[in-house]
Formats: sequence, C-alpha cells, structure tokens
Amino acid sequence: MKPLFLNIIPHQCRILSLILMTVISFNAMSVQNSAPYTSAMRYNLAGQLTGTIGPDPDGIGPLKHPATRNSYNGQGLLIEIEQGYLEYWQRENVKPVNWSNNIFRVITIQRYKYNDLGWKVLASTTSPSDAKETLTLYSHDEYGRVKCKSVEMNKAGFWAAFSYPITNVCQGNSAGTDRITRYTYNEFDQVVKIEKAVDTPLEQVYVENIYDGGLKTDTIDANGNRAHMEYDEFSRLIRWNFPDKINVGGYSKSDFEEYTYDNNDNLRTLKKRDNVNTITYFYNDINQQIKKVWPGTASKDVVYKNDLRGLQLKARYGSVTGLGITREYDGFGQLKEETNTTSGTSFVVKSDYDQNGNRTKLTHPDGKYFMYDFDGLNRLTTIGENSNSSSRIMTTHVYDVYGRPIGIERANNVDTVYDYDDISRLSEIKHDFNYSGNKVTYGYEYNPANQMTKLSLSNDRYREDNNVVGHTGDYEVNGLNQYTCVGANTGATNCSGGKSIRHDDNGNMTYDGLRTYGYDIENRLILSNYASLGYDPAGRLHRYSAYPNPTKTLIYDGDALIAEYSGNVLTNRYVHAVGADVPLVSYAGNTVTSSSRQYLYTNHQGSVVAASDSNGNLDYINRYDSYGVPSASNQGRFGYTGQQYLSELGIYYYKAR
Repeated sequence: MKPLFLNIIPHQCRILSLILMTVISFNAMSVQNSAPYTSAMRYNLAGQLTGTIGPDPDGIGPLKHPATRNSYNGQGLLIEIEQGYLEYWQRENVKPVNWSNNIFRVITIQRYKYNDLGWKVLASTTSPSDAKETLTLYSHDEYGRVKCKSVEMNKAGFWAAFSYPITNVCQGNSAGTDRITRYTYNEFDQVVKIEKAVDTPLEQVYVENIYDGGLKTDTIDANGNRAHMEYDEFSRLIRWNFPDKINVGGYSKSDFEEYTYDNNDNLRTLKKRDNVNTITYFYNDINQQIKKVWPGTASKDVVYKNDLRGLQLKARYGSVTGLGITREYDGFGQLKEETNTTSGTSFVVKSDYDQNGNRTKLTHPDGKYFMYDFDGLNRLTTIGENSNSSSRIMTTHVYDVYGRPIGIERANNVDTVYDYDDISRLSEIKHDFNYSGNKVTYGYEYNPANQMTKLSLSNDRYREDNNVVGHTGDYEVNGLNQYTCVGANTGATNCSGGKSIRHDDNGNMTYDGLRTYGYDIENRLILSNYASLGYDPAGRLHRYSAYPNPTKTLIYDGDALIAEYSGNVLTNRYVHAVGADVPLVSYAGNTVTSSSRQYLYTNHQGSVVAASDSNGNLDYINRYDSYGVPSASNQGRFGYTGQQYLSELGIYYYKAR
C-alpha cells in the first residue's frame, strides 16, 4: 500500500518536485562562500576526505585560508597529503584536485606507498620543490603486521624507494646508519619483542613481553630488568612486581604495588611499594570519585564534590568544608572561577570566554586582569594588560600564511623572530635586543630522523661555560635503573671519588650526595635541607619555605603559576601564553603598569634564556648545560624548559609526580 501523500500528489508533480529539489540542492552546493570562523570539508564519491579549507584568520589582512588536499590511489588508499594555503576561497563545485598551483600554495607534502596487498611500505615528507627530507620504510610478515620499520638516513638514496620495489627493509645501508626497528608477535598479534638498531653493532633487544591468556605478565627492558604483573579473574591488574635491584632477570617478591577494585571496576585501594601505606578511594553511584583517604592522617584526606556533568566543584582537605579548592563553571562546562583556601587565605582566579571557547580574560586574586585576543583560527594574537586597547598590548603573536608562528612582537620593541626549513622544522630563533652585544640567534639543523644535529649560537654570552664535554667517571645503576653512584673513579669500589645516591622504598631519590629529600605517600617532595613544601588538593605545589627566606604561597591558573605571595603580600606575578609552560611576562610586587613589566625570552626547549625591562634593556641572561643544570648566575622563577626553579633547593618543579 502506498503512503497517503503519494496517492494524493499527481505523478507529474512528483517528478517536477524532484527536479526542483535537485536544482536547488546543486545551486546550494555551488554558492557556499567564505565566512568568518567557517571551515569547509570536501569529499569524493566514496566519502573520503579530499580537502579542508580553514577560515581566513584576519579578514582583509595578508593571511590566507589554510588548506589541505588528500589524494588516493585506485584502491582508495591515501597516497598524498599536501598542506598549505589557498589564495582565496574555493567553492564546493571546485574539486581539490583542480586547485591550481597559483591558488593552492603548498608548504609540505606527505607521501605514502603501498604493496599489492594494500599494506603501507613507505612514508615520506617532502618540500614543495620535491626534495625528500624524511623517509620511513616498512616490511610486513605474512599476516600484514609490521615486521621492520626503517628510518632511512641516506638522503641520496631516497629516490630509489619511490622508483623501485621496496625490499630488505630489515637490512641497513652500507654505512650502517639507518634506524631499523624489528617487531616480533605472538599468535594473538601482541608484540613480544622489539629490537632496535637492527643490523648495526649497537643492535639490542629493547623490550620483551610475556603474555598469559592475552594478558601481559612480564616485561623485560634492554638491561634485562624484569617486571611482573598479576591479574584477578576479571583481567584487572592487582599486583605489579618491580625488577630485583641486584639479580638481573628476576623480579622482586617484596617490591610491588597492589590494587583492588569495586564492583564497577573503579580503583578502590592502592598499596604502595613500601608495603606499609595504602591509599583508599571512594566513589558515588555514578562512579565519580568523592574521597581519597590516606592512612592515619585524616587531615590529608581529600574530599571531592562533582556536578552531574562530571565537573569537579570542590576538592577539600579533611571534609567538604575543609581547606582547599572550589570551582564554578558556566553552562558550557568552562571554568569561570576557582577559589583556593589551602593556605588559610582565600585566593580567587576568574576567567571569561568568547563564543568559540577561547579564554579572553584572566583575573588575578587582587583584581588585576589580562586580556587575550584570538584570530579567526582561534590562535592567540595579543595579550593586553588590564585592557585590550592598543596602548596596553604587551605582546603580539604573528603567524605566516602557512599558519606557522613567526614572531612575538613586544611593547618594549625587543622582538622574537622564528624561521623554518623546507619542511617547517624550526631552523632559527632570533631575539633582537637593542644593544648588538645582547642580540642572539639560535640556529638548528636536522637529520632525516628529525633529530637535531647542530645547534649554533651567535653570541657566546648565552653559552654555558661549565658545560664540560668528555667528563669521565663510572656510573653505577641497579636493577631499577636508578643511579646508585655518580662520577666515581674508573674501576673504583664503594663509589670512591663519586657521589652515592640513595632512594626510598617507593623509588624516590632521598640523597644525591649533597642534599637529603623526603616525600609524602603520593611521592611528592615535602622536605629537603632546611626546606619544606606543601600541596593543594589538586596536587600543585602551593607552599614552600626555605631557610632563611619567608614562606611562599603559589597561585595557579590551571598548572601555570601566576602569582607568589609572602603572607598576604603579592611579591611576584606572571603572565603566560596559551599552552603549557610558556611564561611571557613577569612583575615584581603588585604593580601592573607598562613600566613594571619584565619580558621573558626562550629557546627551542622553552627554557628562559633572557629577560628585559619595559624599555628593552637586558636584565639578565640565563645559561644551562646539556642536562639543564643552571648557571650559578641564573635568575627568575622560570628556567630550563620553562619550569619553576626553586633556587633555594637547587631543583626544578616539573609538576608530573
């Protein structure tokens, strides 16, 4: 039986309606135009993505539409990804394959090659001039699993891989420089062995895994150290035995962590490696964590409160009304206010957002605020001090037409410029200080494995003089890969001439030959020589004191340190860019004016290498050795890789504990 509406509409009308709908649909497709914050995706008849077009980030400015183009072979396999930009918007009736070279400007090309079975045998990155910069080859076993992966190092021979069948991937070149990794599997496709540096004198078994019933029971590292895992009847990990410190190849029966779970598979208890302390976790009926209990110290228990979206509203010590953190969110789940009372004083940090979810305003506890502006691609463009008016802009972040950051312009006219090689790897950072003797350019070169092979400095003032090359001495390591002796005389016993290193039962270093260290149950540093440290319920370093200096209270925006207090007195303030570990500006005291700014400058690792005042005069230079050890003359809160440096303790606070 036909539907009623078909019965009452004449056949000729139904045909006319179909024609009109088709015409209207095709017209709608062909008139899709550029619009702010609008991206477009193009597909082929198989539903595969063939192109993407991003919005114009600056309207009538010089930047263009970022774009990518994907190409496929007759099997429907992706063979090429071109990245670049479009001079102007391309309507939907123009297929990406028809984007002409004078419209689509390409910066990098990724190419792939497959065998007759559709298994990938080649991946490369090339420049627009078709210079092949990186090349990785793959071979497979009879089940299609990757057997060997070779990062090719001889650029002169790259062309052959594109022209001839790919064979002997597990064999290196005559120079023995190819980076070959070999994989071995069991009948369940689980990796049981990974070998690295294959077909070179450095060939090694990097890791071995043992399975039982599909579960990994043992893993053995390149030094032969074995860890052992046990599971319950629901395949949940219940014990992790760590390697034996002394007997290589065995695991310790006394050094382990144990885990239990509730009926919903939530972690209920964690028994620590010291075989003394157990942390217990509690959950509500919708599996949200509501409490974390430490043994014997109720004041250190953390009580949580969440909303139905799973957003954490409270994290307090001892009880839901104890000291700690309170959070408020807007209707989109964006954090708009965080109050931290861990120290006994209330510190409130507030955030405002635009319609795209970009945080546009950050208000510090004392009411001072900083404004963030973004372009049409949601990239940070400016940071303003107590305003976003042009007169209060501190930093302007600049991008090229390919979407790469190419500079930071500062209000003190000491700018930073970034440059790139043919496949968009960072090749230069230039800090253009006012006085030529303070200027510095960092240069970088890479090999086909994308490893940095050369780091050049234009100014020796930024080079660490104590970066000793070729330092000799023995380093002793136990079965847990912990250093037990550093810098001993060659062949010496009992660490003669070196420093003995000690660790606690949880694996934390307790003595480095100079200082002693103590930790809490969650492996966070709480004591060192004449120093103590404390944390808020979110696990962030919130307080530390080091004799004879006064106690410092640290306030955060997420994981970014934004303020330091001594008692209730604000001593330092910091402004960060978007992202992790990117400090840009610091202030001493509570004054926020253009004349009180101190600008920070970083290298490729994010390490702060210099600072300048509001007039562009150099305040200081920071230097580091190859391991991040700072020069004795270094200054500022942020140091190596942009981490907090606790100078009184001689350590960095890396957050991940």
